[in-house]
Amino acid sequence: MEISFVTANFVGRAVNYNLHPFKWGDAEKATVERLTMEELEAIVGEVVAAGFKSIEIWQAHAWHRTMTPEKASQIKAILKRHGAKAIGYAGWAGGAAKNPSEIEKKFQTCQMLGLPMIAGGMEAESAKTVYGFCRKYSIKVAVENHPEKDPQEIIDKVGPYKDWMGTAVDTGWWGIQGFDAAEAVRKLAPHIFHVHLKDVKGVGQHQSCQFGQGVVDIKGVVRELKRMGYKGYLSIEHEPEDHDPMPEIIESRRILEGYLKG
Repeated sequence: MEISFVTANFVGRAVNYNLHPFKWGDAEKATVERLTMEELEAIVGEVVAAGFKSIEIWQAHAWHRTMTPEKASQIKAILKRHGAKAIGYAGWAGGAAKNPSEIEKKFQTCQMLGLPMIAGGMEAESAKTVYGFCRKYSIKVAVENHPEKDPQEIIDKVGPYKDWMGTAVDTGWWGIQGFDAAEAVRKLAPHIFHVHLKDVKGVGQHQSCQFGQGVVDIKGVVRELKRMGYKGYLSIEHEPEDHDPMPEIIESRRILEGYLKG
């Protein structure tokens, strides 16, 4: 298992962690509108300096609606300069049933950037359309749990398409839904393509926090992943709306490294 960093952790960065009331969509919109290649270079530099070589790119940092081969080349050059590897695209795969062209642009963005996977939420009615794009572009989709309250709901979505579609286990959202994340890993084991490791402050609260300060059994999740022989990435996820998460992410990484050695 390799530790990675998802740049959605910086959801509040473009608004200086001072958006009231905070809405994810508004913060994403501000990120898209204000992002420059210079800012993206600064982000990648900070992430690498914090000890991460593998980076999962949030869609707002590689916006699919305006992606071009030239922009993709610039992004790949930034990653190369810092010795970083992009391992996936963190973006919603839903809505494909009603607006397939929008979702196809995300696949095309991944193709331009050389990314093997999209990790994000998806409603069941989009599965067939998304699967078609997976096969067309040879890009996997790891469906992230958000509203699902039981792992079977995820299995029902991806099971018929398991050659190209699996799940991105979001431990924080299992905690929010009051479902034991380690148990979710056990039930989802054959379908796990990716993992977003996140701790949250309480059931029903989308307030992420440093590992060990919330209700998610991160150690138990790692134990189950080791037991099943998972060889993929563990993207540390922590997206506070009111402060820079990097110091807490660095400490979470230290804690995670201890779990991986234990």
